[in-house]
Amino acid sequence: MDKFVYGGTDTCWIFVSDSDDSVQENVRHMYDIIYAIDVLKSKGVHDSCIKVFTNYTLLDLKLFGHPEALGLSTIQDVLNSTHFEKAMVVVTGHGSHLGIAGGNLSPFGLTNAVRSINGIKSGTIVLCQCYAGVFNFLDAAKPKPDLALVGATNLNISLSVGINHELKQIDETVASEGWVANLFMYYFFTWIKNPEDIDGDGEKSLCDAFKYSGINTGRHISSNKSLLFIKANELNNQFSSLLAAVKLFNNEPSTPEEFDTYTKFLDVCTKLEENTSLLHLNQEPWLLHATKSRHILFE
Repeated sequence: MDKFVYGGTDTCWIFVSDSDDSVQENVRHMYDIIYAIDVLKSKGVHDSCIKVFTNYTLLDLKLFGHPEALGLSTIQDVLNSTHFEKAMVVVTGHGSHLGIAGGNLSPFGLTNAVRSINGIKSGTIVLCQCYAGVFNFLDAAKPKPDLALVGATNLNISLSVGINHELKQIDETVASEGWVANLFMYYFFTWIKNPEDIDGDGEKSLCDAFKYSGINTGRHISSNKSLLFIKANELNNQFSSLLAAVKLFNNEPSTPEEFDTYTKFLDVCTKLEENTSLLHLNQEPWLLHATKSRHILFE
């Protein structure tokens, strides 16, 4: 099998997110992408080799010196009109049991879009979104070219955790001192920034990136669970106190004070549910077409 070195002008880096403007916190998915592009720019990747597809419009990537984002619905037409030998597709956002964007971009649809790039000889898809396992068990070898797929998680959610990392605009304005980052994607591009031979075979391959990202994601989640446990106990105490207050007006607030208490109660309920669910979740990455992955190299 031929080897392919990713990173030159013949490599297209494609970012896909199904986020839209309906929720302000979706900006975190854009921060994931900005961090990744910052890494690529530090390694000399030109804007012409970077494409971003998303429906989130509340953050202008040009403020960071990055290429303008395109609508997610344009991905097939845009890729069909580009010419690259190698493609690295990175998916972030929410995901669903139907693929991306509620099924508007299915696993079959995304792999077809990658294979439609003119001159394509090697394609890689890194799936960092929730329920990435719906992309598993595809025929990665047919039709040609072969594709390598990496999944951050299987048929479960992909965990995001707050990190401290400064993101600056081109005018040096600090846009974020940290965000709730997709851990697997963050560590994947941390490896891309300084590739390391993990398995000792003398190559810096996609397999090494997969192992590094998976191990460090697992470590981060494990270390964070003690903090989640403490937070869950604090929230449980708040829940008990607010529940007693809510019972006094039978879940039917009628005064401003009661409405305020009820709102706080619902907020604590949501946060407690989120924290306790994270305590019992683990993230198991997967790799489809390991042979191909060993032949995808980085410098």
